[in-house]
This record gives sequence, C-alpha cells and structure tokens, in this order.
Amino acid sequence: MVPLYITVAVVLFAVVLHILSRNLAENTQSEDPKKRTDSVLMEQVEWLTYDARAKLGAALNDQHAVANNIATLFFDDTAFEQINDGTYSINYAPATNQAAADQLVGLIWPWPRFIHGQVVRELAAQGATAIGMDVVFPELRKDTCEIGIETDAGPVSYDEFFAREMKKAGNVYLAVDSNTVPALLFQTNAAGLASISSRADYAVLRRVKPFNEVRLWHPLLRNNVKSLGLVLDDARIEGRRLIIQRKLLEEDGPVDPLIVPLNPNGSMKMAADGQINFGDDPGEKGVMNQFPFVDERVWNLGLVVAAKALELDLTHSEIRENKIILHGPKGLTRVIPLDSAGFFYIDWSLRFSDLKSKQSPVYFGYLSEVLRADYGRTHGGINLADAFQGKIVLIGSVATGNNVSDVGSTPLESTTPLVTKHVNIANSLLTGRFVRRTSVPVEALIIVALGLLSAFLTWRTRVLVAAIGVAGLCLSYIVFATGMYLQYRSWIPIAMPVTGGLILPHFSLVTYRVMFEQKEQRRVRGIFSRIVSPDVVQELLSAEKLALGGARRKITVFFADVRGFTEFTDSTQESAEDFVKKSTMTEDEKQGYFDRIAAEQLATVNLYLGTIADTIKTHRGTLDKYMGDCVMAFWGAPTPNELHALCCVRAAVDSQRALYALNQQRFAENEKRKQENAAAATEGKPPIPMLPLLSLGTGINSGYATIGLMGSDATILNYTVFGREVNLASRLEGASGRGRIIISEATFVELQRDDPALATTCVAQAPITPKGFRQAIRIYEVPWKLAPPQEATPDTLKVAAQPVAT
Repeated sequence: MVPLYITVAVVLFAVVLHILSRNLAENTQSEDPKKRTDSVLMEQVEWLTYDARAKLGAALNDQHAVANNIATLFFDDTAFEQINDGTYSINYAPATNQAAADQLVGLIWPWPRFIHGQVVRELAAQGATAIGMDVVFPELRKDTCEIGIETDAGPVSYDEFFAREMKKAGNVYLAVDSNTVPALLFQTNAAGLASISSRADYAVLRRVKPFNEVRLWHPLLRNNVKSLGLVLDDARIEGRRLIIQRKLLEEDGPVDPLIVPLNPNGSMKMAADGQINFGDDPGEKGVMNQFPFVDERVWNLGLVVAAKALELDLTHSEIRENKIILHGPKGLTRVIPLDSAGFFYIDWSLRFSDLKSKQSPVYFGYLSEVLRADYGRTHGGINLADAFQGKIVLIGSVATGNNVSDVGSTPLESTTPLVTKHVNIANSLLTGRFVRRTSVPVEALIIVALGLLSAFLTWRTRVLVAAIGVAGLCLSYIVFATGMYLQYRSWIPIAMPVTGGLILPHFSLVTYRVMFEQKEQRRVRGIFSRIVSPDVVQELLSAEKLALGGARRKITVFFADVRGFTEFTDSTQESAEDFVKKSTMTEDEKQGYFDRIAAEQLATVNLYLGTIADTIKTHRGTLDKYMGDCVMAFWGAPTPNELHALCCVRAAVDSQRALYALNQQRFAENEKRKQENAAAATEGKPPIPMLPLLSLGTGINSGYATIGLMGSDATILNYTVFGREVNLASRLEGASGRGRIIISEATFVELQRDDPALATTCVAQAPITPKGFRQAIRIYEVPWKLAPPQEATPDTLKVAAQPVAT
C-alpha cells in the first residue's frame, strides 16, 4: 500500500501545483490587481513548450492554412528615406507650386496627415475590403506646410483631408492604445476603433484580449485637457460630482481639481449656452443626455478587419466565460477560445520574414507603390494597380527606431515588429484556426493517468527497464502533444504531465524502492546467509521476484542423521558420573567438569553438523534446519535449479567422504589420547575423553513440495518445505542405517536424466513401505566409499559431473 500512497500523494501534488500555476499565469495581466501575479511557477516552463511548438508550426506552416485576402502596408526604412530625402515631395506630394513642395522636403515622423489620406484614398480606389491602421492619431496637429489640400469642396487642412478620405472609404479602423484614442475629428469619420493594446508575458507576446473597454470622454472635457491641465486617467465620481485631477500649471503651488456637477442619471449639468457648469452646482437641472464619458467596447484590430471581411457581427457577439461566438451570414460562426483571464492565444503562424516572402499568400505592399498609384490615378485618371482588391489591409510602421516602430519578442522571433500580431490574429479569424488549450479538468486527468502509468511501470519492472520505459513515455507524450498542436492547434500541456505525471512519480517510487529493497535485502541476507552459500544469497538479492511467501516447487530434499551421537553422549555422561563419584573434587569442581564434558559434546556435534552444512552450501543447497543431530536441506528453492537432484546427491556423497576424512583425523587423535590417559591415570587425573567416530545416514527424495517462510516477523522466520515428498525423504533417512545414502526412485530418475553415469553406479535395494505410506517405495543406494573426494565446481553445478567409481 505504501507505493500507492506515494503515487497518490505525488500525483495530487502535481495536479494542485499545475492548477495553481496555470491560474496564476493566466492572471499575470489581469486588470484586477487582486488577481494579478508575477509568479507562474511551472507555467513558465509550459509557455516555453508552447513557444517551441509555435516555432515548429511556423517552420512547417502549410501556406494553404493562410488566408489569401490579407495584405500589409508597412512604413519601412525605405519609405522613411524617400519621405525625408525629398523623393516624395517631388513625385507624389499634393503641392501646388515649387515653394509648397520645398516645404515638404525633410519631413519627419509623424508625417503630415495628408500622406495617410492619400494611402486611404488609393486603397479604397483599389477595392480594399477593410483598412486597419496600427498608428495612433491622438490629436490634431499644425503641419509645417500652410497650404491646404485642394478637394472638390475647396482647400481643406491635412487633418480634414485624412478625415474626409476615411469617411469616403467607409472601412478604415483607427488604433486605440489603452486609453489613448484618436482625435474626435478622426473618430467621427472612421468606420470604427480597434484596440492594439498588448502586454508581454515575461517579455514574450503570446496572447491578447479580444476587446478592451475604452473610456471615451466628452469633447468639452477632452478638448480642454491641455488648457486646463486635466488628468483624465485619475478622474473619479463621488456622489453627484465628477472630480478630475489637474497638473501643476504654475510653480507657486498645487492646482485644485476640476469639479463637474452631475445630474441624477450621471449626465453633466450643462449651462444654457451648452457649456459645462464647472465648480459649485448652480441648481438648474440641465441637459440630461450629455455624459462626461462613455465606456465603449473596442475589439482587437486583427479581429475587426477580419470580421469586416467575413461580415461577422461583433456588436451582437456571444461572450461566455471561456469563449466568444461570432455570427455571420448564412450560418457562418467563429469561436474564439478564452483563458480564465479573458485572453486568447495568438496562433503565431507567420513571421515578419514570411510576410515578405514571394511564396506567402499575404500580399506585402510598399508605400512608394501606393503613393505612385494614387498620383497616377488622381493626375492622369489611370488605374495603375489593383493589388489590394478584396483584401484586408493592415498598416503599420516597421522602420528602425523606438519612436516609429513597436518591436518585441514573440514565440517565433526574439525581436520583431509587433505589427505582425494583427496579421496572425486576422488570419486566425479568417481561417477559423485558433489555439485551443485543454480544460483544467482534462489536464488534471492527463496528469493522473500518466502518474498511475509511471507508477505501475516503475513498481512492476526493474529500475533500469522502468527508467527506459518512463523515458519512452515522456518522448511519446511530447511527440503526441506536439503533433496535436501542429495538426489541430490543440494545446495539450507538456511541462507538468511530463515532470509531475511521469518523472516525479518515477523518481519518488525509485527512491522508495531503493530504500525498501535495501531493507528487504538486509532481511533476506539475514535469513539466508547462514543456510545457503554466498553466491545463492547474492542471486536471491538480485532476483526481481522471490518466492518467499509460499509456492509449490519441484525440489530434492536431503535428510542426514549423525549416527552414534546419542550413544556417545550417554556413554560420556556415564563415564563422567563414575569419575566424579570416585574423585575427591569439590562441588564447584564437579560442576566445572560436567560443563566441560557438555561443551565437548556440543563441539563434537557442531563439528559434524558444520561439516555437513558447509558441504551443502558448497553445492548450492538450502540448509533448512538442525533437528538435534540431524540436518535437513533441499535444492531447487528459493532459486531455481534444474539439477537439484544431482547437486543433492553429490552433496550427500561429499558429506560422507568429508565425515570419513574427519573420522580418520579423530582416530589418529584418539591414539594420542590413549597414551596421555595412561600417564594421567597414574597421577589420579581425570582421563581425556576419546573423540567419537560418528557415521552418517542419509535419505534423499525428489518431488513437488510447498516452500515458504514460516513463523512471524516479530519472532522467528524459517524458510522451509513440507509435504509428502519431504516426509518420504525423512523416512528414507531412518532406513539408511550407518554410512549409507538411500535415494528414492524419483531421485534416481532425475539422476538418469542429468548424470547417467552416476545413475548406473546406484544399487537397487529391496522396496520398503515407510511408516505413513500405503505402497512400497523403490529405493537405491548411492555408493561413495571407493570414490575419491571431489570438489564442487561451477561446472558440476550446471552440467553432469564425472561418474562415481564403484
């Protein structure tokens, strides 16, 4: 359950962090200061993945996905040079004489408004569908040339000429930047206003608002901004008064704010002559329809011109929490997806260099071409061009210089004219292709699903395999998310699903798994280090799965009883008691003597049992337990061993030979003790006991048995086997007598398969019917006395060894 708890905790943390990060990131530009934040956590990384996908999408951009009715007219460095060096005044300026033309040489930005009027006039003549100007005209101006423009209604000022041409065209939309709006003359003659406001998210422009609420002030207030020093952005309404702060006009002290009395409906109290009643309320009710300002919804410039081309109704749009629905003729609709802060992400498909490319469907116009066409059209009646026919035209400055061009960073380019945003936005609306990000619940579900998949893979496979698998999942998911964006502009998050959904659960579980497995390895090592060989312990620790909880395995069971030990202990004890009775030892000396005898007995049995146990370990057997002077072991578990019968029989043979060699050594030692005891007897000293020469009876059987850990973690654990085949091996040991190895027919069959030569040396015995068994059991004796001791090697553990000589 612990891995499940870790997975749930980590995935829950990732989901909460993702939701928090996304919400904070989307509100970095919120108009509500309480919601605005500069900390976006993981969402900043997600933005980088979005930038990478946008850049890849632009690089692979299919030109068929770009509308063919978009045109641009940028005021570039070449246009500025032509205006400044006099080329314009010589060829295109509306001067009536040389003196007037000379005054138009060396113009600087902002240019006289008649230049914009000429541009509008020519674009309208060519049949442009809509004209969007990314140029702000906040006020009227007095130009250096005092000669007006001749029109059919007589000479007009440059500003009036521009306004007249906009009105005649009927499709010109002027820029509004924040609360900087065009002069009233231009407002009333343009087809409408369009917002060009945008702010970057951490230095990169990725999204804009579809519209902004712009405050349009009454002309009587706006026209007095300079004369009265009004600060309209700081105006506030208190009760039935409009309070407008004023700038310091004199150095002798602050200026009192301007007070405008209001009617009950919020309109200004006007005097009889149509002027505003400033100051105290004179008491008259005044005109009720002159409000100090109105808040107007101004749509984004790119959306405005594209909506004009599609005849979409912006006024009656459906504005919902997460989208805007625009309706047009014949059931045409466009849906603009919004984030929680009311922004939509720009589908950056076109770089500035793409616009200038000859292969681009977007027409890239030049100011000189437009002015030349206008001059030819107005002076010669010749229709020189129609490149802008049926196109929406976006006009802006891309010339070098901070005061003439707005540059910044986009997902596609680190530095580029930001007028390109209007082109990309217009293209999105025309083609109906917007960036749609998955909802928060769906993103949370993705993180949870990936987290569970990563956890399952990490916990169920080896660490290396899991790491490779999780890395493959990360790569596959990134490819999938990238493909969804490129194909459908569906923005599926990458940062948190990969880090929080795949990587974090993986590393958390790997960390726990390392700690858990180290603890488990210590436990396994503690259990098996004394009952199996070191290489078997290492094999157990490196095994991915251990069958320690109970399993049915085919094994070979070994029982070996040290014969003569009971007689030895009895005789030794009797001899010790007789000696004590005849001696004059004190009680403490007697007790010490008995303790020494007991210690020697234990040392004797440990010597024999230890010799057998060491042989079992050498042959990769599992030592089960000691039962008095009996040893129980088995082969084939916990690690599989196909040669379990052969290894067991060889261990039995080597055990007999090892005890035979041990008895030879002890016999030689006994000869020495006989001589020492003869001398000790004359001195009245206790005799040195003889070393017993013990033998071994062995029973072996093969078959299926149940294996597993028995006991409790809180007390003692014993890895053991039990079942019918185990009982039979025990019965065969009892029937083996002294110095014999008795095997069952099942073990003999295994030997015939694994080592036929050894099997042929086995001697068939008369069948026996062990206690608890109904049928007679065929048994065989394995000879060992005449064969020289052989040392276990890795080869003998895997392949058949040399036959035992008879």
